[in-house]
Amino acid sequence: MQSIPLARRSLARRRSGLQRDLLWLLGLKFAALGLLWLLFFSTAQQPAIDAAAASRQLAVESPGD
Repeated sequence: MQSIPLARRSLARRRSGLQRDLLWLLGLKFAALGLLWLLFFSTAQQPAIDAAAASRQLAVESPGD
């Protein structure tokens, strides 16, 4: 059985710790982005716009008029 040198084991342990930290940060960023989307861009935050209101705002006649 061949043993792995101590320096390589230490490097592998540091690399795995770094990967774990990066995964936590990425997960936190995705969670923050999801929360921002829910707060500002979800369908619950969008106002209802009908054709008559849009035509009044744009000063054009709606097709039904």
